[in-house]
Amino acid sequence: MPNGTYGGVRGTETKVGQKTFVSRPTRFYIAVIALHRRTLQNFRNDNILPYYKIGGKVIYDEAEIEEWLNSNYHPRY
Repeated sequence: MPNGTYGGVRGTETKVGQKTFVSRPTRFYIAVIALHRRTLQNFRNDNILPYYKIGGKVIYDEAEIEEWLNSNYHPRY
């Protein structure tokens, strides 16, 4: 996923401590990955999905999400 606008949602460079990453809000992943917002909430609650909470806003590191998706990918038979 390239940095920039995708699905009407712009990627934002975010800095947390020493780490700088491209972040996207929940609505981006609801649209692109086709997950319900409650499913994302459950994944966060169960520590399945990497995320950050800044000022009450949940954001996701694009690279970490892509890594998570690739590590959990199972091709069809």
